[in-house]
Formats: sequence, structure tokens, C-alpha cells
Amino acid sequence: MQTVVHKASTTAVDTVLERLCSRGIDAVAIDDPNFIALLISFGTYRVRIAVPDEQVAEAKEILAEWDREALPKVQRLSRQVQKQFFLAAGGALIVAAVPFALGYLLWVLPTFLVVWVALVVLFGVRERARMQRGSEGGSGDDDS
Repeated sequence: MQTVVHKASTTAVDTVLERLCSRGIDAVAIDDPNFIALLISFGTYRVRIAVPDEQVAEAKEILAEWDREALPKVQRLSRQVQKQFFLAAGGALIVAAVPFALGYLLWVLPTFLVVWVALVVLFGVRERARMQRGSEGGSGDDDS
């Protein structure tokens, strides 16, 4: 008999299975969604991962350990994304102040939105390049 211990996105299933199997757990993916299921779920389909009943406790501990390892990185990334969104909003507000000051009130919101999206994309591209440079020559975990 098997018990479901985790539900993973379709992109993470292989990683979870590899992690569990590398630690001696006989994990299997129960679901194999087809293209239509993925399309209907808009990519949110969760694949159930099961292990033999006698390995449930160990599998849950491995997954919990993985969560504990990932938490600091997730928190750091969350802070960085928040910082980038607020910086983008501040920059967009400054730029949108120009049409406001000139009396072009209908242009304020479109200007803000276009500049905000552009800055968010720019920050994302810059961050990706920084992370790639870091992975080539070091940790890439500084908070610059």
C-alpha cells in the first residue's frame, strides 16, 4: 500500500522524486497529466507523489528538511522582489508626475503603468544577469 506524501507542480515532480529516491525512498508519481489537463488547469495541476506506507515518516522528514533548507533563500528572494516592485513604483510615480504637472491627466495612469512594467522587467533582467554571473564565479547570494 502507498500513501501520498506530497503534491508537486509538473515542473517540480522530477526534482522531488530524485530527492526522495536519492535518500532511499521508493517514491512514485501517481498522476501523469496529459496536455488537456495541464491546459485546463492553467499550469496549476499538482501531481501526487506517493511512497510505501512504511516509508511515510522518513519521506515526510526529508521533505520537511528540504523546506527548512529552502526557507532562508525563499525569504531573501521575497524581500528582493518586494524591494524591486517598490523601487519600480517609485520610479514610475516620478515619471508619471510629469504629465500630471503638465495637466495631461489622462496620461498619468498609462505612463505610470508602462514605466512600472518596464522597470520591473529591467530589474528582473538585471537580477537574472547578476545571478548568472554569481553562479559562474561564486555564490551569487549577495544582496546588492
